[in-house]
Amino acid sequence: MGFTAIERYLLVFHRQFLQQHLVVLHYIPMILCIIYPIGLYTYLIFFYPCINQFNYTMITCNAPCYFYETAISTFDQFIDLIFPVVVSSLASLVLLSRVVWQKRRMQQRQMWKKNRRLLIQLLYIVILYNLVWLPMIICWLVIILSPVPQPFLVELSINILPYGIYIVILLCPFVSLISLPELWPRHDPRIVPLTRVGNSLRPIALLPIIDANASTRAI
Repeated sequence: MGFTAIERYLLVFHRQFLQQHLVVLHYIPMILCIIYPIGLYTYLIFFYPCINQFNYTMITCNAPCYFYETAISTFDQFIDLIFPVVVSSLASLVLLSRVVWQKRRMQQRQMWKKNRRLLIQLLYIVILYNLVWLPMIICWLVIILSPVPQPFLVELSINILPYGIYIVILLCPFVSLISLPELWPRHDPRIVPLTRVGNSLRPIALLPIIDANASTRAI
């Protein structure tokens, strides 16, 4: 999420520079974002010199043994949890602030119209993302920096708050759909709705009225 926020900023304001250095600024970071977590957690869970004691009656099975090492756990929380969320929030805030500033100061309405949909979608996703991750980050900061144990926050950050991550994944498509009104169902004028007409009695043709006096005189 942090990488995509930075790339989104470059895409809006430095598109040509991004295209010129696409391998360095797009493909290599994307590959690292895939390889780094796989390699790191494979080592920490399976090869780190400690003995895992999983409890299968608990949520997350009581966590791997590296989680109880202060230095490794602190590094993991700061680098893999707090840092990406902070980078994502700051990059998104800078992007929104710069677009609004240029729109007001320089009257660049063309840029605003061109990137409005992207910015609205970004705003929705960032709000949804931070609503889930910020409480978890605050809990972990209090746990790490507090001189006394915080069992309630540990229970909250391990057994309750992580479920919000799955909510973000499920809601992201719907949040993106909100910013794409052309995909919303609309009334097609070419489709004429069928209306059911009830049975009614009406005269097909009017019969001429014959004057009796005129017919008698004719006879």
